[in-house]
Amino acid sequence: EAGTIIGRNHKGAILTLVERKLKYTLIRKVNRKTSHAVNTAISELVKGIKERFITMTVDNGKEFAGHKEIASRLNVDVYFAHP
Repeated sequence: EAGTIIGRNHKGAILTLVERKLKYTLIRKVNRKTSHAVNTAISELVKGIKERFITMTVDNGKEFAGHKEIASRLNVDVYFAHP
């Protein structure tokens, strides 16, 4: 599961990736909550462990608009949460 926590005054954000089966959490600060910044952070976070990810569930924020790029880069299926 992937999500973001918006920073104070909407400046920056924290990206969280939670691997539920292994109970493993990855956290990275992103300076801007854009799809490019989030995609870059996801790629950096999973470097070396991406073969463990089969699917990724993200929230419906616009920062995940580049989900097709991440799906292709990491060879995962990306799903969106239903609010």
